[in-house]
Parts: sequence; C-alpha cells; structure tokens
Amino acid sequence: LLSEYNITDSARAIQEYVDEISNWYVRRGRDRYWGSEMTDDKAAAYTTLYHVLVTLSKLLAPYMPFMAEMIYQNMVPAFYPDAPVSVHLCDFPAADQAYEDPALEEGMAEVLRIVELGRSARNLGGIKNRQPLSEMLVASDTPLELHGELEAVVLDELNVKKFVKADGSDALIRYTLKPQMRTLGPKYGKKLKDIGEFLKTCDAQAVVEAVRGGGTYTVDLGGEVVLAEEDLQIFTESAAGYAVAQDRGLTVALKTELNEQLLFEGCERELVSKIQTMRKEAGFEVTDRIAVYYVAEGRAQRALEQGGFAGDVLAEKIAPQDGMQGFTREQDINGDKVTLTLVKMN
Repeated sequence: LLSEYNITDSARAIQEYVDEISNWYVRRGRDRYWGSEMTDDKAAAYTTLYHVLVTLSKLLAPYMPFMAEMIYQNMVPAFYPDAPVSVHLCDFPAADQAYEDPALEEGMAEVLRIVELGRSARNLGGIKNRQPLSEMLVASDTPLELHGELEAVVLDELNVKKFVKADGSDALIRYTLKPQMRTLGPKYGKKLKDIGEFLKTCDAQAVVEAVRGGGTYTVDLGGEVVLAEEDLQIFTESAAGYAVAQDRGLTVALKTELNEQLLFEGCERELVSKIQTMRKEAGFEVTDRIAVYYVAEGRAQRALEQGGFAGDVLAEKIAPQDGMQGFTREQDINGDKVTLTLVKMN
C-alpha cells in the first residue's frame, strides 16, 4: 500500500493491527506474562511482544514520528547499544514469509468471528460474561477448520465448558416474516393481505433460505407471487434454552440453562472481579499479597468459605470478619449482600 502512496488504507491497516495486539493478543497472553519465574514460555511471550513492538515503532515512524521515537527509545538503545540511535535511521521493515502461517491466521480469524457472535449472544440473553455456561453450538455454511487448541481459545474467551459443531442452524433460530410494504406495495398492491397471511403460516425457514444471497421464493396466491429478500421483514428468535447470534452464514448458540455448579462458579468469578477492583481502588501493587475478611450470605458466603479463588487475587487468607480494619466495600454478588475488607500483608 505504501509503495502506491496509499496512506489512508495503510494507516487503517496499522490501526487494526494495533487493536488486535492490544485487545486480543496481549489480553489473551496475560497468564504467560504473569508469574515470578522466567519459564521458557514466558521468555517466548516477552520476546515475541518485544519484536512486535519494535517493528511497530518502525511502521509508525512515517505516520506518528514522535510516538514511534518514544517507543523505540524506551525499547532498543538500552538493550542494543549498536543499534541506530533513532527509529528514523532504521530500515523500514520488510515482510519475512518464514513467519507466516496462513492456516493459523485463517483459524484465528474464525475464532474472532465466533467470539464476537458469542458476546452478542450473551448480550441478547442478558448473561454476564463472568457467568460460566455449559455448552455452545456453532453452525456454519462453510466447513469450520478449528482444531482443539483454537476451540479451547473460544471456550476460554466466552467462558463456556463445551464446544459443539452443529450440522445447521435450523434448530437454533426461528424466523418470523412480515411483508415489506415499501417494495411489495407497488408490485402486488391488491395481494398484500394474502401475502401477509401466507407469511404468518408458511415455512419461514424455507423462505429465508430461498431468498438469502439474491435468491427468490415463488408462491401461488391466486396468481404467481415472487418474493425477494428486500420484500421481507425477517425477524429472528432464539430457540428455547439458547441465546443465539447469527451473521454471514455463521450461527453461535449459547445454552442458557444454569445448574448450581455453574451458578457457584459465576459467584466465584464475580467475587474475583470485585476484589481485583478493590485492590486497585486501595492503591495496592499488583504483586501485593492480601488478606480478605468478609460478612456474607448465600452462595457468596459458601464461595468465600471455600476460598478456591484465593490464588487469583493473591489472597493468603480469606476469613470471616473479626473486627479487622482495612479497605472496606459493600458489594452485590449476584444478589447476595457481601461486605469485604482487604488488608495488605507485610
């Protein structure tokens, strides 16, 4: 793009790349960066991110010269004294095809689509992201080439236990059709009532499949009526027990039934979120060890008593409140009233 002086599209490509690094790659790799020991996996994660950020500074140099220079100065001279003194004295990066993995890129692009639809399904169903779900079904008009590792990314990102490839979306989506008066009126003015009655009782799935992608559906209503997609108002409804989202031949359905175990895990995750927020509000360092004291009820009390999430919040102690003073907040944990007090350990 830059060889053609296409500044706008190349800048947008960099913007999309930065968004993927920040909101996907770095966020997905948080567990790899965490921990006190320098394992091989942690070293690989840091090395990869370092390479990405230094290369990004060189890509940004023609667009954001001062920002690019700041990134470069923070990351390169202190570690490589023989490197150019400025990003603007570096060669512009050249693509190295040895690093390319088209199959992985295509698979991850599919993962991102599924995750986006899964989030939409959660929103439609009014289900918090922190609430674990038992199962998700994915149906696609084209073959899904997701292996176990990529399926695991989807499950972790959407907080779901099981990934199932469905044969089709028929059982997951129910369609309701109404006539589009703006287009049907001029063509079939006298038959609008008959068309409306037909759409109430027809096989809506068959009609939708016929008109998708520029097709038509023909029906005899005392004369031939040809329906196209623009002639219909198409409404979708999730099948009972599922929250469903659909886009461009891909359907994601989340099973919404919650048993006691799932509700308990959701309570634990909500507690982790609230305690992490309190740590920030209290001004604790990310590595500070803490004690958690509580007054609680219901499912939240059982979760605090068991303390299975202690490692997630770096808590060395979780115990009922016995008069300890510290940073205190009242919380609503999925309907349970809880008072939490955090104390930094020496």
